[in-house]
Amino acid sequence: MTYTQHFAKQAHNRGITLTMVMLVELFGYQVADRIVLDKKQTQQLLNEVNALRHELIKIYEKGGVALVEKNGHIITGFPITARMGRVKQKYKKAG
Repeated sequence: MTYTQHFAKQAHNRGITLTMVMLVELFGYQVADRIVLDKKQTQQLLNEVNALRHELIKIYEKGGVALVEKNGHIITGFPITARMGRVKQKYKKAG
């Protein structure tokens, strides 16, 4: 979407950042000629982000997670810190 000079001035005066505008465009809903991201929707998005953050922290604590995939099927998965050390040792011994 393109922004008019009027919008830019009004948004600046009202403390609306371009990041806020992009979030409203992405997650808001259409009501007539408006795109709205209300308080209830914002709370739902925050809950989803917090759940995602919790899962990302668990992955981070494991040092990352690797999945083995072949032909569109996931065969196995493992935390990187537990396995990558062994893989590096194999390569060191081979060389």
